[in-house]
Amino acid sequence: MAQQAYTLLLRLLSPLIWGWMYWRARRAGGDWQIFSADRFGSYALPWDGEAPVWVHAVSLGETRAAQSLIVSLLSRGDRVLLTHTTPTGRAEGAKLFAAEIATGQLRQQWLPYDFPGATRRFFKHYRPRLGILIEREVWPNLLDQAQAADVPMILASARFSERAQGHVRRIDQLFLSLMRDTYASIDLVLAQTEDDARRLFEVGASNVQIVGNLKFDVVLPIVAVDAGRAWRERLTRPVISIASTREGEDAMFVSAIKHQLTHPEVMPEDLSAHAVHFDPILTPMPVAQAEPAAAVSPAMSVTPPAPAPYPLPASPPPLFFLIPRHPQRFDEAAALLEQSGIRYVRWSDIRHNTHADRELSDVRVVLGDTLGEMPFFYAASDVAIVAGSFAPHGGQNLIEACAMGTPVIVGPFARNFADAVQGAVAAGAAIQIQRSELVDPALRAVATALSWLKEPEALSERGRLGREWVGLHTGATARIVQHLNDFEVARDQALQRLR
Repeated sequence: MAQQAYTLLLRLLSPLIWGWMYWRARRAGGDWQIFSADRFGSYALPWDGEAPVWVHAVSLGETRAAQSLIVSLLSRGDRVLLTHTTPTGRAEGAKLFAAEIATGQLRQQWLPYDFPGATRRFFKHYRPRLGILIEREVWPNLLDQAQAADVPMILASARFSERAQGHVRRIDQLFLSLMRDTYASIDLVLAQTEDDARRLFEVGASNVQIVGNLKFDVVLPIVAVDAGRAWRERLTRPVISIASTREGEDAMFVSAIKHQLTHPEVMPEDLSAHAVHFDPILTPMPVAQAEPAAAVSPAMSVTPPAPAPYPLPASPPPLFFLIPRHPQRFDEAAALLEQSGIRYVRWSDIRHNTHADRELSDVRVVLGDTLGEMPFFYAASDVAIVAGSFAPHGGQNLIEACAMGTPVIVGPFARNFADAVQGAVAAGAAIQIQRSELVDPALRAVATALSWLKEPEALSERGRLGREWVGLHTGATARIVQHLNDFEVARDQALQRLR
């Protein structure tokens, strides 16, 4: 009864959902294909050959996180069906797995809308032998049809915050035990942390294991990393990246940058003092260190060698990279910079100019208006301010920057990455700005980054600690693959006994 009520409400609300998707597509660009047959479970191309392992990565972040797992699946000979919900996720998957797509070992597809008919047709067409949901995306009809099609489902690298738990409980108050039954139908849940595992168990998941976070097994693109470091060395100016800004944050950081340019008499220490929860580099204090991950060799992770400390001359002013998270705000951020009077250039206008680094002496901000180049920006930076956490958006992933050895500053609103932030801060790889009614957190972050540039030895140590911290927590991919192998062996044995 609850399932039917949910489906009826979904059908009634679907015009609003599609309207929202259309509005977002107009702003963000990209090929959303909102009314394509694929999103309704109808496919022009047949699926031939063996049953695939189906991996769902909803958007850009999940696709990047799943890369090491998908590489492991492909390397053992599996065919992979990779689904997405957003164009940014699909574009990233197409870039990461272009060779496998060309050979037919991997196929990309939209995840169907959560209607019973669409999800039923999806399973009937592809007949996956196993489904893996990355981090989240638990849909009632999708899981119900997977059960009907006898497709075992696994939630991998699962994260589940207190806020998400509250949402699930409110849904269950409206639809009886809809979400509890949905989570209970998942065959295996592989959680990131003990807290995630506990909360998932409390909402109905039964077979829950802790494997760690796939994002620690980040596969760094060495070509992009080397290019970023070479670009920085040619620039001979310190670089501060303000990465993955979300709605409202571009204005905050443009204002913060302008403040530092127009009020150079205000020393960074005046604003950065008492700006962080604590800083193990400057003010050591005893903290509980996370135990190293189980001794499992990391799968496909790459740890670059420690870069030599960049020269930080006292006179040249720093160059800021301002990098919005979503393309729909590139023009908006450009307009804010234009209005502020800050001299800036778009990265898309200079990225192919081999002499651009020599022509930026009067430029204060480079607007990162391209997708998929965050590794380059982090590698070219002395400090990374990881945004999405300076307004209440829940934060963004800081692990990639730490893996490259770039010291990190995050804001007070990082609930979606709370465990990673806490671990990075405890390790000395990052600091978190506190909330304050007196000073804007973006202004504090910029001031703190500027103060760090004065201490190259401490900056280098922060980078070393970041690489070390990430190295201690790699191995989630190998643990997940081992769980998949054990699960499939046990399932095959159970099926043999039934015959």
